[in-house]
Amino acid sequence: MFTKSKKYLSGALMTAAVLAVFLSGPGLAAGAETEMLPAVNYPHAGVSVALPKGFVTHVVPDGSVVTRGGLVIGGQPAQAVTLSAFCVGPKTTAADFADHSQKALKAKLSVRKFQALKSVAIKVAGIAGVARLWKYTYDGGPTTAARVFFVRELKGDGVHICYMLTVEVSAKYEQTLLPTLDKVIKSIKLTTLQAPASIPTKLSDRKLSDYRGGFSVRLPAGWFGVSVRGGVSMGQKNYLLGGANSPQVAILSAPVKEDTSAQAFAKMAISRYLAATTQPDSGVELLSEGPTKVGQRDAYQYILKLTYEVPPATQPATAPTSKPAVKSKPVKIGTIEAVRVVCRSDSGGKSVRAYLFTLSCQESEVKLVSPWFDTLGKGFEYMPLPDAAVKPKKPTGTSTTPKS
Repeated sequence: MFTKSKKYLSGALMTAAVLAVFLSGPGLAAGAETEMLPAVNYPHAGVSVALPKGFVTHVVPDGSVVTRGGLVIGGQPAQAVTLSAFCVGPKTTAADFADHSQKALKAKLSVRKFQALKSVAIKVAGIAGVARLWKYTYDGGPTTAARVFFVRELKGDGVHICYMLTVEVSAKYEQTLLPTLDKVIKSIKLTTLQAPASIPTKLSDRKLSDYRGGFSVRLPAGWFGVSVRGGVSMGQKNYLLGGANSPQVAILSAPVKEDTSAQAFAKMAISRYLAATTQPDSGVELLSEGPTKVGQRDAYQYILKLTYEVPPATQPATAPTSKPAVKSKPVKIGTIEAVRVVCRSDSGGKSVRAYLFTLSCQESEVKLVSPWFDTLGKGFEYMPLPDAAVKPKKPTGTSTTPKS
């Protein structure tokens, strides 16, 4: 049964009211005082947040997740906190997004026995929002969760961001849910929203590893990262561009012939684009190419500009006007595609594997392509390559015909 409040309180009084409503549910009780780690600012998402002491943060799998951390007790997961941010339309409310989130969660195959317990009004960082309390089993594990939603509007930029805070606890630690939620909510502060290009890029201690490809790479702070077929993908979301991932980076690996050079492999990787540069009005322009480095190793790099034509907005036919619609020219938008390749040699100096760094970003960020590649190169390391699979020999001189 949902309970809805039509009036919003503020500060500690609001938090107390929300906790009182949630605590009225069966089996929920306030736990011990929760100590917090220092707050961390995520300027690309325009928010800072603190996690409880003892939590370990994880590599986030996509750009919508700002931060994710968990607490393990006795080898079993006890608590998890996730803060996400999504670009939404100007008419989307926190309640709208909460409804959408609830439907999406219920539709997951890993979620069973879903129960919507309560829904209450709340304020986070001075913004009116909504909190939902749910119970379900996730991959067979009984879970209690609270999700808080609030929408921030950046009037000067026309940007609307819905923040979603999720606190989940296993059944054994159910009483810790609300104290943790209370502390995390109080730690949230809105900060200046920045484009990734304006944020200094610093390597974190988080690593992505591709054991089959024989490499690992450290992620820049605030970037998401995920393993993909043939390597890894990473980047950062630009909320000022409607939530596009810019930059978007992939590092892929492939075996090569022993005489393959970094330049030859890079040229092969972008051969389709290079062929298009000789065609008029292809929308492909080679900005630069030349030798460079991945860490201390020789590499080769290409930077290209791709231009797309976007049709202009047209006037609706039902618009009450006697004037004919004004035809405007298509708008041209430029993006950057860049590659950097380094080849790995065996003990005899022969190339055995190539590593392809690809980077996509906005045209305005072209000056950061090489610095982004350079930063990733400093955190790039070779790992032992797996032994090649040995194909079993076909049996010789043996008959499979049963003896009579």
